[in-house]
Amino acid sequence: MCIRDRFTKLAIHLMIAHLCSVEFHPFRRTMVPFFFLAAHIAFTYINTRQFPMIDERLVLLEFLLLSSTTFAHLAINCISETARALKVNIFTVPKAKQS
Repeated sequence: MCIRDRFTKLAIHLMIAHLCSVEFHPFRRTMVPFFFLAAHIAFTYINTRQFPMIDERLVLLEFLLLSSTTFAHLAINCISETARALKVNIFTVPKAKQS
């Protein structure tokens, strides 16, 4: 599920960059924890010649939570920015219609 969300997020960023004619950056900030974990494992292996004992369930749970949070953030920001560009109200009710 984590990997699926990562690829989906990268594909969405690619589509948005293409539609907006901006430069695509495939390795965004949300990919940093994955690289940090890989670097930590590699560094530990180089120094001790054995792999570190890592609770795999905990790591997967942390990455699932990170992945879900960043995907929700992406979805909400895409909707908000599209609504702003189209000048329509989403997630808010105009004051004229509140009465």
